[in-house]
Amino acid sequence: MDSTTRRTQPKARPLSAFFPLRPTVMPYRRTLVVFLLATLCAAGATLLDFTFPSYYGQTESRLRDAIARSGRTTPPNPDLLFLAIDSDSVTLDETLDLQGLFSSSSSDPGSRRALEIMSKGWPWNREIYAMILERLVRAGAKVVAFDCLFSASAPGDDAFRVALEQFKPQAVIGSNFVLLTTSSDHPEFLPATSRRPKR
Repeated sequence: MDSTTRRTQPKARPLSAFFPLRPTVMPYRRTLVVFLLATLCAAGATLLDFTFPSYYGQTESRLRDAIARSGRTTPPNPDLLFLAIDSDSVTLDETLDLQGLFSSSSSDPGSRRALEIMSKGWPWNREIYAMILERLVRAGAKVVAFDCLFSASAPGDDAFRVALEQFKPQAVIGSNFVLLTTSSDHPEFLPATSRRPKR
């Protein structure tokens, strides 16, 4: 191959010549601004998490609802029944609702007692969960799962414990709490994250 042939052949150019790259090093001032903004956002989120104002809780609930609605759905299972605690349930009025709308429930002492408990305000006396459990099991429910937090002692615990013990095969407490039986054969609630007693 002579020198003229060598000159006519084009030189191979590196790929970076076609895609010029800018320096990726961020200037110190911009780095400081980004760091301060990230710190401010993290501090704001932490503050909201600790103070938990009502508007923050409502916004979080709406966002969770929107995510749940937009997610993939499956056809409803006719064997499953979901009972929700809604705002109407927690705002019953002892005078208007019990003596007005639900006056017909006086013939059923169980219903009357449940409505009286509900009208006392939220959080309800836990006797209501014992009544719900008993009524659902008597109606033929194979399993009754409570997706509620029972994080501390509250009025009505004794009645709820008795119902849980009575309907032990059908009753399930949410994953945050487990039902243990102590040496005295009395069931007790224990956070699932805490250490279980040695047997």
